[in-house]
Amino acid sequence: MEMAQIILFFTVTVAVAMAQNASTPRPKFIVTTVLNKPFMMKKWQIFDYDSENDRYYGFVKDILEKVSKLVNFDYEIKEVDDGYYGTLVNVTAGEWNGMMKEIIDGTADIAVGDISITSTRSRYVGFSKPFINFGLVALLKKARFTPWEEVTRLFSLLHPFSAEVWVLVLVAFLVVSVGFIIIDRVNPYEWRKAADDGRASQGDKSNLGVGNSLFLAFSGLMWQGYSSPPRSIAGRTLACFWWIFVVFMLICYTASLTVLFLRPKQDLQPELPIGNVAELDKFPDKFTIGVLDHGSTQAFFRTSRIQQYVDIYSRMLKTQNESFVKSIDEGVEKVRNSDGSFVMVMESTTANYIANSKPCDLRALQEPITSMGYGFVTKKGVPVLNEINRAILRMQESGELFLLTKAWFADKCSNEKDAEVTSSNEGFVAVRLIDVAAPFVSLLIGLFLVILIVIGEILYYKFRGEREIWTPTSNEGDMQMQQGKNSAAIRDSL
Repeated sequence: MEMAQIILFFTVTVAVAMAQNASTPRPKFIVTTVLNKPFMMKKWQIFDYDSENDRYYGFVKDILEKVSKLVNFDYEIKEVDDGYYGTLVNVTAGEWNGMMKEIIDGTADIAVGDISITSTRSRYVGFSKPFINFGLVALLKKARFTPWEEVTRLFSLLHPFSAEVWVLVLVAFLVVSVGFIIIDRVNPYEWRKAADDGRASQGDKSNLGVGNSLFLAFSGLMWQGYSSPPRSIAGRTLACFWWIFVVFMLICYTASLTVLFLRPKQDLQPELPIGNVAELDKFPDKFTIGVLDHGSTQAFFRTSRIQQYVDIYSRMLKTQNESFVKSIDEGVEKVRNSDGSFVMVMESTTANYIANSKPCDLRALQEPITSMGYGFVTKKGVPVLNEINRAILRMQESGELFLLTKAWFADKCSNEKDAEVTSSNEGFVAVRLIDVAAPFVSLLIGLFLVILIVIGEILYYKFRGEREIWTPTSNEGDMQMQQGKNSAAIRDSL
């Protein structure tokens, strides 16, 4: 009997709780936003939607939908009346425009979108934890190769080495070739002297002549053998050091060429004169700089105390009709229609999304300035803000935010032929002389050692007499004589 009473008590308790929850309405908030890809977009097709909210989609819309379920509230999306994010237009009166004004005035409860968290805004409204971080970058038109650059692209196989390295390799090749020629002329133990003494055929006399010496050095450079190597110790020492040099240089060349060819093709573009927004100050006459009017990027330059950014904002004021655009789409269109002279400064998230979307004709610099974040906006001190913060943290911990970011900001230009601007040296550093100093030093040491050996062989021959001269073995001599006869027969037949 007691067990039945306990079960009845819990059943009644649960039923009462469910009835109370059912009777308690979910709060409904007015959510103001600005349309901007990919954060908040609108479907313009005429369909029967279950609610007006279904007309909106995007990265922030997905986050808002998830947060509303975690916090348990309903919402109604409306677009901000004046189209602005929010700028302090009257400092004395604390008057704002855009979404900031609607939150402060109470015409909207929550503002969502790519709304930057700034110190000025946070004095008037409450911000949630950032759901994504960004920096300021420049969006510009992809550069095109000049006619001279188009010609140099035909010689991409020369890019692994810098010009100074190629020149020194050529010099080393000529020095070694001349070294073989000199050794053949002055060394008594080489082919020329052996042929004069009758210890080799006359056909072998030119084994280290001008042409054959060049061919011997070139054969080593190509990792090929040579049928008539040097006879003397000095000649063979020079050949060994030359081969060591060639091995090291070929390894360096192959490794550098592999890196060059494995680079993503969409990253191979003509080199730009700037690497980040700050460097725009170096080219006052080359670029027109644009920002979104009444946005946080404009406020950043207007309030900055860094001289570079002060100068950049002064340039914007001089061309404000061109520089201050009413929307991101207007700025992007100006970048596309320019010859590369119009640069749009914006948040890196938006810039990368546009650059990685079709028609893949724009480019975002990858060195951001500043570090900021986007967050939800409410009035200061409202209880729902803490609930939104906890919901965002839960989404971060569960990995949902990461998956949403990956899905909405995916690179759509990776396999696009339009994005493939082939072969440039940007992002690739050719092998410099300092990188291959060791092979050149070893070759210099070898040349110095060869000089000493040549002097030693000459002195040895001079003081020990011609009778002490080194002679090949009987098998080697027979083979050399046979080669000489074959060479003579070929010459006679010609």
